[in-house]
Amino acid sequence: MSKYKEILSRIDMLFTELDAARRQEAALLAEQVRQALLVSGVDLNLIPDGQTNGSTKRAKIKPKYWNPETGTTWSGRGRTPLWLQGKNPRDYLIEPIDEPSEGSD
Repeated sequence: MSKYKEILSRIDMLFTELDAARRQEAALLAEQVRQALLVSGVDLNLIPDGQTNGSTKRAKIKPKYWNPETGTTWSGRGRTPLWLQGKNPRDYLIEPIDEPSEGSD
């Protein structure tokens, strides 16, 4: 076996050992916290177990601008798309903003 492969093999073993040690330390710490909570009278059923039901999903952002040539939209967040650069964004609003008239107070 080449020196390179030996080192890679040792690194793999060390990462495996490191992960096992981390899990063991985390389990020990979790048990210590659980015991401290029990001693203090905290109802453990009120504390979530840390498990999630998948990833949390963000709400889809409603688009504010529309390119009539291609039909693409932009929410107004992030970088300005090329089709809107150098142009007045108000001209491409999906729902135009009602501006107050000059005579009304």
